[in-house]
Amino acid sequence: MFELKQLLFPTFCAIIIFPFTLDLPTVSSETLSVSSRWIVDQSGARVKLACVNWAGHLEPMLPEGLDKQPISNITDLIVSSGFNCVRLTWATYMFTRAEFGGQTVGQSLSSFGLQAALDGVTNYNPNFTQLTLTEAYTEVVSELGKKGLMIILDNHVSKPSWCCGYSDGNGFWGDQFFDPAEWLMGLEAAANLSLDHNNVIGIGLRNEPRGPRSNSADWRKNIESGAETVHKVNDHLLVCAGGLSFSADLSFLFREPLTFSTPSIRQKLVYELHWYSWYSGLPYGSGNLNQICSSDMKRVMDAVGFLLTPDQPYTSPVLVSEFGLDQGGRDPTGNRFFDCFMTFAAKLDLDHALWALQGSYYERNGVRDLDETFGLLTHTWDAVRNPGFVQRLGALKYPLPSPVTFGFTTYSAIFHPATGLCVSARANTSLVLSSCGRGSSVWSYDTTTLMIIFSERSVISAPGEGFPAVVTHDAGCKGCQWNVVGGAQLQLQSQVGDKFLCLDGTSGTDITAETCLCLESSQCVNSAQNAHSNLNACVKRILKTTTHLSDQGLWGFRHSRFALYSTWIANPTERGWGHTPYAGLSCRDKFEAPWDIPRKENIIIVSTERDAHSTAEQNRRETVCASHRDLNEEDRRNYRRKGAGCDSQTWIVKLLKDRSPGRLKKKE
Repeated sequence: MFELKQLLFPTFCAIIIFPFTLDLPTVSSETLSVSSRWIVDQSGARVKLACVNWAGHLEPMLPEGLDKQPISNITDLIVSSGFNCVRLTWATYMFTRAEFGGQTVGQSLSSFGLQAALDGVTNYNPNFTQLTLTEAYTEVVSELGKKGLMIILDNHVSKPSWCCGYSDGNGFWGDQFFDPAEWLMGLEAAANLSLDHNNVIGIGLRNEPRGPRSNSADWRKNIESGAETVHKVNDHLLVCAGGLSFSADLSFLFREPLTFSTPSIRQKLVYELHWYSWYSGLPYGSGNLNQICSSDMKRVMDAVGFLLTPDQPYTSPVLVSEFGLDQGGRDPTGNRFFDCFMTFAAKLDLDHALWALQGSYYERNGVRDLDETFGLLTHTWDAVRNPGFVQRLGALKYPLPSPVTFGFTTYSAIFHPATGLCVSARANTSLVLSSCGRGSSVWSYDTTTLMIIFSERSVISAPGEGFPAVVTHDAGCKGCQWNVVGGAQLQLQSQVGDKFLCLDGTSGTDITAETCLCLESSQCVNSAQNAHSNLNACVKRILKTTTHLSDQGLWGFRHSRFALYSTWIANPTERGWGHTPYAGLSCRDKFEAPWDIPRKENIIIVSTERDAHSTAEQNRRETVCASHRDLNEEDRRNYRRKGAGCDSQTWIVKLLKDRSPGRLKKKE
């Protein structure tokens, strides 16, 4: 796995390119399938799932929040927040035991003494009180369908309860409350429910397998049985499978992928990944975030990410079906983790489901009306809790290319997923983060001069520390050449006099030149600017051209720093693609620039490595490092020790499609 890991993720946060569109078209088909690592519709077009989790698996077995707002208001908020999908959780007993699912909503809430919750449901959703719990769950599915929202029915637990404890009896097949035969009955019932609701596009077979009984052999046997059960009832459904260790580990599939007695299930298989700040055990709350994040990303790639490798027996889409953080921004550890998560999810263009929609619970672990700090919605369910977070999360909702032909258009913009804004040049030549649109400034990068170009004669310049970056017509100015620096190679640095400054976005909408952060661990941990970690992420470069990519630039963002990735175009006919679309060609391959991309291709991968035997690479390194030749040898060593200079890098280039995540059309 070590060699595979290096091929999959040789550097931290290689920057990607994706399209930006203003409209959210509907999905043209109600049936989704799998093509390589993508989820696609019947036409073969990519459908990216941008989901939110809505809990319905706790003891009352009623989707949360119906005591706070009319369900139509809740579904409207889901749509207006930019989601196209809901992962709606359920407990097995609701479908398999009449004494559970056969209760009315009123009876269920009353049995737990939740009179205030019952009064709220009666007030806001009076039609629910006399429905059985299974009928109420079905009604929620219908209401989501009215708004064109896709649904994954997720089997969260068997016995209704909060999830998840390592030894809670709900974790693995054969546990106290987890009977395999009863579980299959529940999956069959959920699949039957989907037959009358075309917005149900998948079944989550089981949430977070875990516990002392966990083992890959039993996991494999039961997941295969569950998938067969669902597929037999409704062969249109995706089947979603999470791995061991709380849906964090599928590494055992590398040697022996899943197989099915019904081969067509393979075209419906989606794997799940859960990822929170505490999963890795790494000190996200302290230390150098670049190093911590790099280690965590490599862990995830080894455990699950290899499944994205094309043309392998195990290749499948990966849905990050749970991730999240305190929406109030009160948890520095979670904030720093989320910077890392955004980088990873954006780079790999992952389908995803935020935990969670609910702003409160009827009752959780004995606490009534408990506030959910991870909740997208407020405690009263009448608004989003953190609009800035919703804007930031929007960076993940736009898909990269699917395995379909070209024939699309995109436009260029430097996108900042930390805020959901784009970089534009003001009339007074300063730079600003502003709303994205087709009028956003268009940027390119000259790999020879190391200049960031706004127009034919305008480049970005850093006048001095603390001053706003500007657009200037003086191509010979100091502070106009930009190099990639940092251990993670995610910061854009320019030398102004005797100072090295990085583009910085922590001041709000303005973009300034500041001392670079995180080139040493102490700078990263102690800097006051780290308090602005909610602005940290990867900036994405959106290319306009789809036929020639020479001399283009890729952009990234880390610790409120813009980062630049110069692009070499390599000839993929010289050598194979390796093990993954994110592993590329070495400098030992022949460089071709410009390179005319055949229209049938949709990805070009470029990897540059230091190679003492490569004249082309030596020339490249001399060009990139030319601006540092005025440093003496000691200064140069110190400069490189801080993470700058010309270390090995990997850059990826993806051709883009003018397409955004969609929603299912309403069934006529």
